[in-house]
Amino acid sequence: MSKLSDEDYRSIPLNATLALAALVVIIAGMKVGADLLVPLLLAVFIAVVCTSPVQWLHRCGLSMRVSAFLTLMVLLGFLSLIGLLVVNSFSTFIAALPEIESRLYEQYWNLLNALSSRGLAINPDQINSLFEGGG
Repeated sequence: MSKLSDEDYRSIPLNATLALAALVVIIAGMKVGADLLVPLLLAVFIAVVCTSPVQWLHRCGLSMRVSAFLTLMVLLGFLSLIGLLVVNSFSTFIAALPEIESRLYEQYWNLLNALSSRGLAINPDQINSLFEGGG
């Protein structure tokens, strides 16, 4: 094992500082470029996921174009089913929203009554002003 010289020990904090600065620059660049980076990474992910089925269909005797087309159609079918599930869940949530709102309003008044019974009277208008914001 080689011994570190005095100069090497002095360069360790400098190297650590440079590494942290480079990490901050990389993370800031990723944050600024997120509008481009997210679709690019999504495309790479889809390509990696679809590679195995395309290769398997090609080994089964289909041409590469037909294999890719069939894989994309299956992927599109799955995405359509997921979209349908999300739309159905959202419409169910919208239908249940009045009931949820009334329950939350009831809980809100129960909380205010419980606090006032313990000697902490709170004006509901003051709480509403806190949530309205100052923008």
